[in-house]
Amino acid sequence: MEIEVKFTSIPKSKFKIELKSLILAQIERWRHALHMQVER
Repeated sequence: MEIEVKFTSIPKSKFKIELKSLILAQIERWRHALHMQVER
């Protein structure tokens, strides 16, 4: 499966910020999930 992504429509700086916030949000979800596992 190959996904082709075109970045022409998004300015690079904005894309970096979006990506960073997505990654940070994902990390928060993982931390929350791990915390829930520990408590059990």
